[in-house]
Amino acid sequence: MADAPPIGPCKLCRTTSELRRSHILPRWAYRRLNHVASPTRAEPPVRIRDGIAVITGEQITEHMLCDACERRFGRWEDYVAGISLHPDDSFPALEAVKIIGTAGACAWAVADASELECDKIARFSASVIWRASVSLAFPHVSLGPYADDIATYLRTDGAPMPDCARLIVELFYLKGRPRADQGVVGPAVSKEPGFHAHRVYLFGMGLNLCVGGMLPANLAEHCIARHRRVAISDGEHHVQAAFARFAGSAPRGQFADLVKRLRAS
Repeated sequence: MADAPPIGPCKLCRTTSELRRSHILPRWAYRRLNHVASPTRAEPPVRIRDGIAVITGEQITEHMLCDACERRFGRWEDYVAGISLHPDDSFPALEAVKIIGTAGACAWAVADASELECDKIARFSASVIWRASVSLAFPHVSLGPYADDIATYLRTDGAPMPDCARLIVELFYLKGRPRADQGVVGPAVSKEPGFHAHRVYLFGMGLNLCVGGMLPANLAEHCIARHRRVAISDGEHHVQAAFARFAGSAPRGQFADLVKRLRAS
């Protein structure tokens, strides 16, 4: 018999209730990773963490949310699952946006995302970073003094994204290039002047939540929650970072055996 779920305060709404085993990264992302690893049979993907690469079907979960808050997050997860890059290379989000200009030396295109449900994308993105921040699985990810502001935003229907945060969404256009976009990277964080940049890349979408007290003014005009805009790039920086991370990892277990067999063949 399965153990009864623990009783405790929900980390989002703080109501004392049975706590669901919540996914930090959405369940659909794991299912899609398994399909990418082997389209014809159940095959777990390779996970790289702390410089170690292993084949594993483990899903990162934690008793965190009550049923109502779990279902709240589920609505946003279902929407992003539908518009993100699919194993058949269809990419509804990319197909729905309209390019309106370029940024920098034409390395980025700026696109109007008005045809997408931008509020759901913004809340999904913030929810993944918030879950990582309050979980035990990602000790390096922290929203610090802004965690309560993000939590209030997530549990309040119709609330605007708080002034301490901007969300920059990047869509990767990698047709004909190595498919490093068919996977998940993060959550990760970097310190920038005046703020922290929290990042999750999953299936063609780069979700960049910038949080802090001194956010650059130019972030607001590209924030999907404020101006319904996204960035489109060729994903070169993402491809290079993904391959560097893979090349710099040490294989262990079944993956180490597989690497040995491939090198010997």
